[in-house]
Amino acid sequence: MKIRLASLFVLAVILHAAPGLSEPQLVRSMKIGKFPQRTVEKFQSADYAPQAAANGVRTLAACADKVYAGTDKGVSVWDSGAWSQISDPQSALASGVTALACNGGLAIGTNTGAFLYSEKSLARIEGAAVPVTALDANGNKLAIGTTSGLYLATGATAQRVVSLEKKHINDVAFDPDGALWIGLDTALAMIPSQDAKPVYFIKDEHGNGPIHANVRSLYIDAAGMLWMGTPAGLSRFDRKSRWDHINGKNNGLPYEDILAVSGRGVIAEVKKNPKFQPYEVTGANPGGPNQLWVGTSIGAALYDGYEWHYFQGPQYLHDDRVHALASAPDGTAWLGTPAGLSHVVYKMMTLEEKADFFTRYTQEQHNRYGLFSGCHLAREADPDSCLPTTSDNDGLWTAMYAAAECYRYGATKDPEAKRRARQALESIMFLETVNEIPGFVSRSFAKPDEPHCDGEWDHITSDGKWRWKGDTSSDEIDGHMYVYSVYYDVCADEQEKKEIREKTGLIMSYIVDHDFYLLDTDGKPTTWGKWNPEVFKTDGPFLKGLNSLEILSYLMTAEHITGDPKFSEAYRYLVKEHGYAKNTVMQKLSHLQIWNHSDDELAFLAYYPLMKYEKRPFLLDYYNRSLERSWQIERTENNPLFNFIYGASMPGSFDLEQSVWMLQRIPLTGIRFPHRNSHRADIVVDQSKGRFNELQSVDMLPMDERTLHIWNENPFRMDGREQSAFTQQPGTWFLLPYWMGRYYGFIVEQE
Repeated sequence: MKIRLASLFVLAVILHAAPGLSEPQLVRSMKIGKFPQRTVEKFQSADYAPQAAANGVRTLAACADKVYAGTDKGVSVWDSGAWSQISDPQSALASGVTALACNGGLAIGTNTGAFLYSEKSLARIEGAAVPVTALDANGNKLAIGTTSGLYLATGATAQRVVSLEKKHINDVAFDPDGALWIGLDTALAMIPSQDAKPVYFIKDEHGNGPIHANVRSLYIDAAGMLWMGTPAGLSRFDRKSRWDHINGKNNGLPYEDILAVSGRGVIAEVKKNPKFQPYEVTGANPGGPNQLWVGTSIGAALYDGYEWHYFQGPQYLHDDRVHALASAPDGTAWLGTPAGLSHVVYKMMTLEEKADFFTRYTQEQHNRYGLFSGCHLAREADPDSCLPTTSDNDGLWTAMYAAAECYRYGATKDPEAKRRARQALESIMFLETVNEIPGFVSRSFAKPDEPHCDGEWDHITSDGKWRWKGDTSSDEIDGHMYVYSVYYDVCADEQEKKEIREKTGLIMSYIVDHDFYLLDTDGKPTTWGKWNPEVFKTDGPFLKGLNSLEILSYLMTAEHITGDPKFSEAYRYLVKEHGYAKNTVMQKLSHLQIWNHSDDELAFLAYYPLMKYEKRPFLLDYYNRSLERSWQIERTENNPLFNFIYGASMPGSFDLEQSVWMLQRIPLTGIRFPHRNSHRADIVVDQSKGRFNELQSVDMLPMDERTLHIWNENPFRMDGREQSAFTQQPGTWFLLPYWMGRYYGFIVEQE
């Protein structure tokens, strides 16, 4: 059931006490409670069949509070959070389990027969052909599908259904009226009783019949609807006259080559609904009582009554081929593949609880001398093997983390947030100190004997304790000025304000005194530290807009923090003599082939202090137009950081609900798992490729369905560059927009 959007949003004119808003703003505020967070636990044979040395899972059944997994060696049982195996002293199941069904106990099909299991007793069903391909139970009646026909058993003896002799049975399912539905390679069949002739269903010119003749899997939901999985998608039949066909283009099905169908409850309709809506708006719960699951040759998908959720790649699966499914009564789901098993659990949690998760692992695994950036994983996909290392922009990434903790302190007054922000700030300030050049900012630092990333690392401090990286870019200055602005306004006591004034003055004096260049140790400008008007004569539009925005933001921040007229005079000079304010209007380069997502992040970090501190209407007119244009271009990315910077600076709407959607759909990991989506049936591929010639989707995909991209990367990229999972990002990309949203009152947590 959908909840009316208007009931969720509070529109109020807030005279916000938080520093930074030039004028009172019309701020939209959204109350957020607990929401279903996707989590997946993966199991391999060492977990579920350690003694049997089994391979993957072939079939699954959820019976009451137990889940059974059939393997090539037997049956494993998940009960009360632990695995065990069904005792098989006679090796009756050793030929390989091919089908399972709940019948009060458990029916088991293998390559050599069918069995009944109850009270730790295993009994063979006589009379059925082998191998068994499918099972379903209705009271004491058991349907047994094989490669050479259908059998019905009541008790320990099976009888052949003559009318389906020699048919390869893919699946069987009893409906609430007792009729048996059979999936064949060539049709759907139904027999109302054992002796009745089967009725066959094949798609006709009116669309009646399965979407494809090869009916691989059957599922009957709580309303008695029959669902069929085929190589061309899903079909649904009300068992009377209505047929519905579900594919990617019309219904959003992520992939159409279906191997298995399962679910629980009732899914009334499968359709494409408006995208990018948080759970508070859709009213859906993917871990709730109504689920439809499909396993395909490339991943699995869940329909929750509102939208599809796709599971692909090693983040969720040991193998992309999902040929077994079980939707358990507790709302969880089990996905079986040739290489292992996955348990999907949607945990109810708040965004603040999610923030606590990201803070915890960021502090525990990414804290390198108070700097916070990515790490290498010594063991693939194992966050406990995180080895923090240097990066090109340690200052920028650490600045963003420090700002997140500042906003957290501003929103909660938690002294631990202040302590963490202070620790990061000290390391940021040390980036200016370590190189022993007053005002110059290093990219990163490390001990002389520690490994480091590529670049200019041939600098050792005079005391021999540190090695630092030069050729500093504007990214670092962006980070320093941004965090000094946030910390100064939100966190700083008087002593800290004095420290920030000193550092800000040194850095900006170094740039202003060298004609708006950031000079490296050789006395020449660094590669990307150029804001002098002469540079624009050669690099033109590629630098003019962004670099004008950056330097004006730096100078305005320096004026605000230090009060030194040097910076206001330099600001006026660039505006009056060289038109820098006007340059900002078109700063966003919108051509897809040169769309630099990293520059977008730099621009929005520069907008924030500039829009806070500038009060003159004639200049604000330029900056408002610039920010409005940039945001409208960026809007399709649903970027909560950009949206909240825009919302803190401009009145009116800033796509708050889409921002919350993004925060909710960020996965509980910082690991960059490989994902691919270019095969999907529900995606419209953009005719233009990205900056690195990558395939792009027209609409961005949820973060939990693609390779993790932080805010300076292309969110429309369909296939990740990664081939493995050896990199982990700190949680900054979640923490900064979340705590900024809390600080400004955009997000209000409620239990």
